[in-house]
Amino acid sequence: MASARSEDRQFKVSIAITKAEDQSPVFFKIDGERFEDSRTLKLSTNSKYKLGFELRPPLNLWWVL
Repeated sequence: MASARSEDRQFKVSIAITKAEDQSPVFFKIDGERFEDSRTLKLSTNSKYKLGFELRPPLNLWWVL
């Protein structure tokens, strides 16, 4: 049976992370060789964050769930 969705779709996902209370941006720091990647995000404890996702081109994600 042929699938209704195409497996060769290409799209770009942009993710924005801000503090929920004041919309201030999240920063990263250079950690050297502690982790695989030399940069890690700096998140405050006991803080709420807002995640935003933007897909280009616009895409229905109902099939991902």
